[in-house]
Order: sequence, then C-alpha cells, then structure tokens
Amino acid sequence: PAPPASAASALSREASAGGAALAHAPTLRGIDLRVRPRTLTIVAGPVGSGKSSLLSALTNEIPLVRGHVAVRGRVAFCAQEAWIQNLSFRDNVLFGEPFDAERYAAVVAACALGADIASLPAGDSTEIGERGINLSGGQKARVALARACYARADVYLLDDVLSAVDAEVGMHIVNECVSRLLADKTIILVTHHTQWLRLAHSGVLMRDGVIEAQGSPAQLVAAGHIEPAAAGLGGCAPAAGAPSAGAR
Repeated sequence: PAPPASAASALSREASAGGAALAHAPTLRGIDLRVRPRTLTIVAGPVGSGKSSLLSALTNEIPLVRGHVAVRGRVAFCAQEAWIQNLSFRDNVLFGEPFDAERYAAVVAACALGADIASLPAGDSTEIGERGINLSGGQKARVALARACYARADVYLLDDVLSAVDAEVGMHIVNECVSRLLADKTIILVTHHTQWLRLAHSGVLMRDGVIEAQGSPAQLVAAGHIEPAAAGLGGCAPAAGAPSAGAR
C-alpha cells in the first residue's frame, strides 16, 4: 500500500545498511519497517542486535546498500551518548529556539528536571561545562531529551534514553514525556525495558541485524515472541483490536 499521507511518518522498507567500507556483511539486513504517524514504536533486542543502527539508518548516519529509507517531517534524535554544549542549562534546552516560558516549563517538568535545576548554583542560568562535565549521566540524558522535546519535531528517535536514569525517573519520563507531552508525535523508542511494550502501538524485536518479529504487543505475545510479563502485560494481552504500527 501507499505510504501514509501525514507529514509525521517514518518509513524504512526492504533496506540493508552497513559500515562505510562495506567490507563485511551489512549491519542491517532485509529491514522492512513502516511506522504510522502519531504512534509509539518500541524497538528491543539484545546488545549488538542492531537497534541503534536502525535509528542511524533512519537518519542516514550509516550508508544504505540497497532499498530506500524515507522519513517525513522534522526529526529529533536522542543518541545513547547525550550531546551537551558549553552553554547555560537553559540554552542547552532551547538550542537557539526562542524562549517560551510555558513551553519550557512543560518540557522541564516532563523530563523530570525541576529538582535538578533547583540544585544548580544559578538555576537554569548555570553554565554547563564542556561535554556536561558538571552533570551526571542521567542529567545529561534528560537535558538532551528536553532539547528534543522543546524543538517540537514531528518524528522522535530516542536511543535508549531510559538507560541512564533510575526506575522512578524512567517511569516519569515514559508517563509524562513519551505518553503525554509527545502523545501526538511519531516516536521510535529503543530500550532494554521491554515492560513498556504495553504502552506501544507496535513492538519491533531485533537480533543479529534483522527484525526477528514485529507487531502489536498482543500479536508478539500471542506468537510466543515475548512473555506477557516481559512485555508488561501482567499475563493478559491488550485487546486484539489495539492499533499497530507494524509493517503492512
């Protein structure tokens, strides 16, 4: 079928991508993935399965061997290693955008940064050292996420943004940022925390550079690809009619 008409969709079909030299097998092989607009897709799999490479392929960070990749709309990408500038806390979030007090406050709250700002010597005017030297790993990850959220993109590619935070903060980010603040956005979230699959429209399970399975959480559980408890379903899958962002 034809791609969705919305300007907020990401599409990758029958694509293979690899390293620059291409002297070895492609990093990703036979990827056939379609993400519908304004849905949450969670990508999971063991270390080295190609999860981060999938996001890199969508942003043209790794070369395409064959096939095609199309991403529609403005994209915000949060990498595993947060990128922090030698600017004030606030300017790291604004990233050159005009200051909107209401929007800024909503982003700070959704990314659980209020207490962090309060603890800084000069609040959000505090200068952040080069590469975020005076911030913890979790703080850097949340500042990078806040920057993406403030940008008001159409498509959000979030690479393991929960790994640097504790369980309580992670739950806050999922509930307040991913599920609420970005509720009308297209999101692809790479994570090891498969219990959040219960909130996704679609799950993608990867292994050895290929998509091993994809579909709604209910479909993945029914097919035996993941246990209900591991998907956060507590032994019962969502209704069979739940929307899916998987390939069609």
